[in-house]
Amino acid sequence: MLKEKCIYYNPKKDGYYLVLSIDDKMIYGRTSDLGKPAFLDAYMNPVNDDLKFKIIDIIIINSSNIRNYYHTDKEPQDFILVKELTDLEFNIIEILTTSRYRYKGAIIDVSKRPEDIANNIEVLIESIKQKESEVEKLKKEIKWAENKLFTSLTN
Repeated sequence: MLKEKCIYYNPKKDGYYLVLSIDDKMIYGRTSDLGKPAFLDAYMNPVNDDLKFKIIDIIIINSSNIRNYYHTDKEPQDFILVKELTDLEFNIIEILTTSRYRYKGAIIDVSKRPEDIANNIEVLIESIKQKESEVEKLKKEIKWAENKLFTSLTN
């Protein structure tokens, strides 16, 4: 069974897979460049210069190489666990992957940084997560107000 925040080696496609999240039906993640991509992989993830994350010295995960699996898919059963990411490493990837901004051609080494920078990064990540939570709350309030407006105008 795959776990969130983990990097796996996919021997069938000669590449790596990062599990971002898992729900009742799906496993959501990103891949490295694959040595043996299937036609669908090549179609969905053309060569690009988007943001990449370096994990250990040999693993580079592409932020735009999306690959999701159903729990019933057989391919993930052959995955080999390589590394479980720390919360800090994972949060960096998760925030920058879901960001609206595109950082073309950059490679971020998530495992190597001086301790003083790591402390600042943790503060920034916490601030970003708090702001995202506030935005979600505001979206719900706006949706409620729009519904109330609509009901008021249609009655």
